[in-house]
Parts: sequence; C-alpha cells; structure tokens
Amino acid sequence: MIFTMAMNRKGPTKLKLEPSNNTGVMCFAKDASFSDLSDPLKTPISPSSMFTRAKLKNIPHSIINSILFCHWDNILGPRLEYAWFIDGRSEPEDYVLRHVCLQVLSGEICRNPQLCHIDYKLYDLAEKGIIVPCFVFSARKDFSVVIHAIALVIPAPELNVYLKWHGLIQCWLTRIIAKFRILLNKPNYPNGGLEDCSIWLTEFLEMLCSLHEAGLPQIIRLVDTGFSPSHYLEHDFLHRAISSHLMTFGRSLVIGSIPDRVNLVISTLAMFNSEAERAISRKVPTTPDKQWAYHHDISIQGILKFPDGSFSVPIKEILCSKYPSTIIDIQNRDVRQSPFCQCHHVHNFETLKDELICVHYNHEQEINVSAALEAVNYPDTIVLNFMDEIVKLPAVYGVRDAYIAHFMRQLSRRAVCLIKYVEQETRRGMVPLKGGLKRLKLDLSLIPEGNFRIVIAAAEKLKPGIYHFLLGDRKYDLEHHLNSEDAM
Repeated sequence: MIFTMAMNRKGPTKLKLEPSNNTGVMCFAKDASFSDLSDPLKTPISPSSMFTRAKLKNIPHSIINSILFCHWDNILGPRLEYAWFIDGRSEPEDYVLRHVCLQVLSGEICRNPQLCHIDYKLYDLAEKGIIVPCFVFSARKDFSVVIHAIALVIPAPELNVYLKWHGLIQCWLTRIIAKFRILLNKPNYPNGGLEDCSIWLTEFLEMLCSLHEAGLPQIIRLVDTGFSPSHYLEHDFLHRAISSHLMTFGRSLVIGSIPDRVNLVISTLAMFNSEAERAISRKVPTTPDKQWAYHHDISIQGILKFPDGSFSVPIKEILCSKYPSTIIDIQNRDVRQSPFCQCHHVHNFETLKDELICVHYNHEQEINVSAALEAVNYPDTIVLNFMDEIVKLPAVYGVRDAYIAHFMRQLSRRAVCLIKYVEQETRRGMVPLKGGLKRLKLDLSLIPEGNFRIVIAAAEKLKPGIYHFLLGDRKYDLEHHLNSEDAM
C-alpha cells in the first residue's frame, strides 16, 4: 500500500491510500521470516550495484585474489565500479566485494575531495577471512571531483607474506594510482583509463610473482656466497661492490652473462641486508627462457646480458626507486652508482613528475643515461678491514657468518653514534651543526669519504631525514669538493 496525491478543485490536496505492485516494493508471505533479509544471497540487487569484471592472466603465483576500483557517489554512497580477478585464484563472492567497497569508502564521507595526496589504509575483515589494503584518492568522475579507492582483497593466511612486501606494494600502487588519476581527469579518454590501469596492475602482479618464484631465503648460506672457499671473487672487485652496496642503502643491480655467477654476487651482497630487505630481493632465473625485467624498489636483483654481451640499464626505473642503486657489471668488473642520496631525491621527483606529464600528453619519456651513473671511487677502511679479516677466519661452524653479523651490528652502532652526535650538537635540530662536517668526520673517525657515506647511509635507514638535515640543498657537494682540494 502506498499514498498518492489527489487534487480537489474546491479544496486542499487530499491523500488516498491505494494498492501498488510497482518495482521496488517487497511482498512477503504470511509465513515469511524477516531473518531472510540478512542473507546476502537473497538480498535484491539494484542496477546501481552492478560492476564490470576483468581477468588478469599469466600470473602463476599471487597472494591477491582480486583488485577493486570503487568511488563515492553523493546519492547512492559507495559504489563498486570495476573488479580485476586473477586467473587461477578463487573469486570472492559479489556480496563480499560490495562489503569491502562499503567498508573502504564509508569513512571518507567527510574527506575533502580537493586533497591531492593518496592515503593508505589496512582493514582486517576477520568475519570474511580477508585483509584489505586500500588506497584512497580523489579524481574526476563525470563532471566533478569525487573520492575513489583501489583495494586489494587478500586471504587472511597471506598476512605474513603481505607484511613483508608492504613497503614495496605501497610504492608500486602509489605510482600506478598517480598515473591512473591523470587518465581519470582526462575527458573522453577511452574506457576511462581502465585498460591502461590493467596493464600496470599486470606488471605489478608479475613483480610480486617473481619474488615468490625466485625470492631470497631469510637466512643466506655461506656456501652460496663469495666468502666460501669453494667460490672465487676478486678481492678488489668484491670490496668495491660491498662498499657501494652499503653506500646505496643495500640496493643493488647485478648484471652478468652467467646466471650462477650473478646469483653468487646477489647472495654475497644479501649477507649485508636485513631479513626485511632480503624478503624483497630476488635471484635471476637459471632458465634462459624465463627472465624478468628490472623492477624498481626491489632491494637486490639481477639481469642477464644479451647473447652478444650487450645490456641496457633501465635508468628511468632506477631513478623511480626510493633509494639510489649500485650497478655491478660482473664481466667488466665495473661498479657504478646512480646519483647519491640527495641528488637521487631530486632526480626521483623530476622523473616521476615527467612521467605524469608524459601520461597526460601521451608520449614517451627520454632520460639522459650518461648523466645518471657515476663511477665508484670513494676510499674507505670499514669494508677494507673487514675483507682483510674475514679471509683469516675458518669457513666452518658458522664462524664467518657470525663475523658478518657482528660487522653489521658494529655498523649499526656507528650509525647510532652519528645520530646521537648530531642530536646533541644541534639540540635535536634547533641549531646548526657546530664545526660543520669536517669536525663531525674528525670526531667520529669518518675521515675517508667512503666511511662517511657508508655510516650516514646506515643512519638514514635508522632515522630518515638525517641525511637531508646534514647535507640537504646540495651543501654536501660543495663541502666535499672543498675537502678534496684541502687534502690535495
């Protein structure tokens, strides 16, 4: 029964009660139970609840069941617009996906859509047996700017694996969403940019798949490294590789022709990384028919040369990484670095900005390769003394393994000492550093340039921002050149 309006020419409007069978009116039998409404499979679905489905194929291993794209509708509330399912993985029920959409966007009703940043949130839906990392951002929808979200649906048993990859996943999806938002803001773009987003998400899943198939173990065996007597790596080459690896925050790219030699160097460098960094590192496949491209923000990885001995360094992807990288060529015994920390931040910002401009104007980006890499020529005593001492120890009973762990603890203590020194001398950043870097290096026995770069890189990982505080605004380049001239 519904009320209708009846117009009376000689009097005011009257209400009449009339029966109706229009769509949207639910009829129940006398013996019907209202508890049936709690069953999501029996809840009527409106046209506004429909969404588009797509399959992402050729992903043999994935911890993600589906990826959702939804937005906030000012009339209907949270709406699921698009869902990517991974081929071979179980597909969540539609009502679960709608519940995820509701959970992700319901708390964003008061969010200012004019904000440009991308927020990250993690929901643990224990009653559904899933965890949902989501990224909330604003973008254009039709003729206005509204709140959007991209959410990952991951089974609860995969939580431990996700937490190991959390930082890597966040870096990748932040970059993908930044490009996707450009396409959403372009009027009349084909398919709303969803096809391009599908390509980027496929690359993202392939990267995670490579970690699953060729990821490094948390504990590296000494027999798989260059510190084992059964393997041989030149002393000078290994010294330069380890020093540069520590200077670039434990990020390295190893290039070679023989997979076993590349993996040997990767395992050797991984001895100087934490378990969290090893979890986002990988070896190269030993079969030539399956190779992976360089992926940014992976800690240690390798690529194989072409049969003619040539190779291409993915400069753009290296500059898109959060930290600078060491590039090691095994055959040529060449060790190079991408621009050091402060310069790398500048190049990283410019590269990502240029990438968004290229997406907007739909043209390829060009990078000057010659200006991106520099040879490693920083003398140090930290790694040199370590190399001289470890060869004198027996390679049995875990003696060398323990010595490497002791070396890394010593390096961490020196980094903590640097942090405490700066906090004390600057009153926790309230005043400039007394005496400048010259006095700091003298007081902390960091006179060799390599020692200073290694310790400050370790300090930056413990206390992000200390590098910029000491060496920001290109102060370091000027002082380094002045100190070099004084030494000469």
